[in-house]
Amino acid sequence: MGAMMGELGMSISQFDAVVLEVQALYDRFKALPIDGFREAEMEFDLDAGGGITLRGSMDAVFDSDEGPRIVDWKTGTYLSDKEAQLEFYAMVWELLNGEIPATAEAMSVATGENVHLEPTRESVLATQAEVGEMIETLR
Repeated sequence: MGAMMGELGMSISQFDAVVLEVQALYDRFKALPIDGFREAEMEFDLDAGGGITLRGSMDAVFDSDEGPRIVDWKTGTYLSDKEAQLEFYAMVWELLNGEIPATAEAMSVATGENVHLEPTRESVLATQAEVGEMIETLR
């Protein structure tokens, strides 16, 4: 094990600290509520035309009384720049399923912080326009 630690540039005590951190994240993840769970790692491929495919995956989808809830779990603590990603997921969901999700959320497993969006028809259309502009730039 010592040789492997050397290759990683870590001492055994540093490696132990990483293992403890990963275990703590996993324990917090296991404690998250799973009510309404529908699907994990929902992969998508959307043909945007002109040889461009929008490809990705959503961490989880839950059913709620208000409608589908998209959840993106993060292991880090920085969530302030996740709104565009969540708006993109809402757009993809609407294109694939013909309905706007009730919510799209990014949740830090490390801190419990949550960024919560309630997408609207207008926000989905705005995201479609923005993505369309990006695609035109790529062509």
